[in-house]
Amino acid sequence: NHFGCAVTEQDIKNTADAFVATGMKAAGYTYVNVDDCWMAINRTVDGKLTHDPVRFPSGMKALAHYVHERGLKFGVYSARCGHTCQGRPGSQDNEWTDAQTFASWDVDYLKYDNCGSCKYGYSNTPAKIMQVTRMGDALRRWGAEGTGRPIFYSTEMGGEQLFNADICNSAREGSD
Repeated sequence: NHFGCAVTEQDIKNTADAFVATGMKAAGYTYVNVDDCWMAINRTVDGKLTHDPVRFPSGMKALAHYVHERGLKFGVYSARCGHTCQGRPGSQDNEWTDAQTFASWDVDYLKYDNCGSCKYGYSNTPAKIMQVTRMGDALRRWGAEGTGRPIFYSTEMGGEQLFNADICNSAREGSD
């Protein structure tokens, strides 16, 4: 993650524009993804993830629209635990709500990380598998089946991969 926690809406717009201008889009690169720190420190009063209002003033739906206007796809980051690697709200026990939120923003890709404080643990326990599967089910329900826009689901589970086509589209081995 080049920008770290200093990432801004303008950084992502500049990246999308660079994909087009430098020929990366023509070469087949299609996803512009925002890593950790795009979200506000706290969820909204109704329990939803929301953008950092200072660094992403237009919001994630508007940013997705900007990326889509360039013929590219837009991705976001979350973590399966209570907090992300950088201490922002994670998706633990909010998988259905978060997937619905991502779908409402026209997100095309979710990077789902394995860090923060996890009440379901870090080993491949039935509870962890259930949790990661629940996000995959929710993305399918609210994405492809709900809005008609599939959300590519990429997991990173710290060396204990749960790659299975019934759970996710891809899995990353190892840490950042």
